[in-house]
Amino acid sequence: ITTHCTSCHAVEPTDSVFQSPPAGLRLENLEHLRTHGERVLKHAVTTQAMPLGNRTGMTAGERIELGAWIQKHR
Repeated sequence: ITTHCTSCHAVEPTDSVFQSPPAGLRLENLEHLRTHGERVLKHAVTTQAMPLGNRTGMTAGERIELGAWIQKHR
């Protein structure tokens, strides 16, 4: 999540496109990921809509790993 999510989904995004986390979704730690796992699973793993335009270069393997982690920690 640090590599692919927090540049946008943080209280203070470091991605210059955003002034606040899109959709109010913060993903700054594993607890946030546990809380919002279903949304992340849908957008980052299933539809692959996130990261937006795949700006961070998330690989297919990373998506599989993320999905597996979310499934395990539901």
